[in-house]
Amino acid sequence: MKKIGLHCLFITLICLQASIAFGQKKYDKMVKKADFQYNSGEYAKAAKTLLKFKKAVTSKLGQENNYMPGYYIRDAKINLALGVLTTFDASLQSAITSSFNVFGENSTSYATTMVEVAEVYNDYGNYRLSREYIEKAKALLVKSNQLTDALKGRIALTEAEAMIGQGFANSALEILSTIEPYFASRAIEKESIVDGGSIKTKRVPDEELPQRFGDYAKLLRLRGEAYTKKGRISLFGGDSEQADPAFLAEESWLKGKTRFLGETSVAPIEYRYSWAKAYIENGNKKLPKNIQLDDMLNDLKKIIKPTSALAHNLYLRYLEQLLADDNRARYLNIKAEYEKMISKNFPKASVHRINLQAVEYDSKLSKDKTKNLEQDALGVLHSKTLPKNHKTTLQILEFLYEIAQAEKRYVNAESYLTQLADTKKELAGENSVTYHLAKVRIANFYMDYTNKLDEAKKIYDESYYKIVAGQIGEQHPDLINTLNHLAQYYELTDNYSASSKALKDALDAATVKYDNTDVLFGMELNNIAKLQLKLGEYEQAEKNQHGHQCH
Repeated sequence: MKKIGLHCLFITLICLQASIAFGQKKYDKMVKKADFQYNSGEYAKAAKTLLKFKKAVTSKLGQENNYMPGYYIRDAKINLALGVLTTFDASLQSAITSSFNVFGENSTSYATTMVEVAEVYNDYGNYRLSREYIEKAKALLVKSNQLTDALKGRIALTEAEAMIGQGFANSALEILSTIEPYFASRAIEKESIVDGGSIKTKRVPDEELPQRFGDYAKLLRLRGEAYTKKGRISLFGGDSEQADPAFLAEESWLKGKTRFLGETSVAPIEYRYSWAKAYIENGNKKLPKNIQLDDMLNDLKKIIKPTSALAHNLYLRYLEQLLADDNRARYLNIKAEYEKMISKNFPKASVHRINLQAVEYDSKLSKDKTKNLEQDALGVLHSKTLPKNHKTTLQILEFLYEIAQAEKRYVNAESYLTQLADTKKELAGENSVTYHLAKVRIANFYMDYTNKLDEAKKIYDESYYKIVAGQIGEQHPDLINTLNHLAQYYELTDNYSASSKALKDALDAATVKYDNTDVLFGMELNNIAKLQLKLGEYEQAEKNQHGHQCH
């Protein structure tokens, strides 16, 4: 009887193990399906699949199980993609809490969850919180001696991306340079291994290739974005430490490698968009042939649905370009296409619908139809669907500032600039370059429209000289304007040598930033000449005025 009982117990255990294994395969299959739908831009379908997964896994394993941290991460990512942000932060906090409870506070899995949360916050645009979670994860892994090369590389990529968002381009470039050998060595189809004392070559498993090649493609793109953030984009006669060579390097590396990236990878489009963005923010009116926005949008549609964050960026940038070019017919066609896409794929509470409204505001502002625009925009700003600290909030505040400035309501304009700075402070951090650039912009406003010279000086001293100046390069979009304002400040306070130096620095930056036939170069020469006349530098002023007239 005892043997029969043991035999029955053994069979029961085998059946139980088989049942658990079957359940795990089922759950893994559901997760894989949700991930594929997400990567394909099918966010509503991914949300339904994920909900089914949650019901299945919690009914069998309870509310606290190994799958739940990953569930909450995916829930946050899908809702971010859908633009429904009311539960976004709560989902990420639930991921942290669940991982802590399931895996323990000293586990690699708990640290990995914090890295995943940091990655999602980068996608959101909250680089301050991303850095906080990265620091916590690193501290845990170092303390417990669990920091593997793979985790070290993943953390470094995430940290570099957050640093770029904060404006710390120099530090980001150092990190990327340090970890490049690791990622470059992994982005290969075959690798050498030691087997029984001899070296053999084996193929990298197919399922590993997209991650390996995708990580290195991201590193190369981040390097270009770091140079862009720094303000070193395409310098005439410049060195290789700039965005153009960085993006060209990725373009060259990607040739013949797209088959390794996976069927839903948009890496070959991502770097091109970042490249185009660099040119646009540098003031270039025409983009090179290989980074045309409409071509990128069409290429993206061949890979995934045009619903991703990259697709939204391409639509919005292209619409801005068409407005600037006064191509109304094409603008209306693309706008109608974008409206249709949003209406079909996103819920009414989606923040993407607000982005579409912002496009309409820009259109009306370009046609001087400003009646009721401020009240409409304020209504959107204070709507329940738009978080207080979000990149769309920045876009709306920027628009409100432009209206107030155009209508010469300077008290309102100052308020919007202050709100912009406060939002950037929350998203990038109190010590970030991004926040202090926003502060410098306020100081420039004080110089133009108020008598707050003391307040402007304090900001220039604490924000520009202590934090910003060492982090931005010759082609940074704020540099020349800030140097002009510094020259103006020093001229008003009778510090003529400092004013003259600021003008010289502005001229040097303009010479590097613009082609000598660019109309913007001529305008800057004219601005500098006006201040030089005030300083009594007549010969230099005449030279710059003559240069302006030649253009």
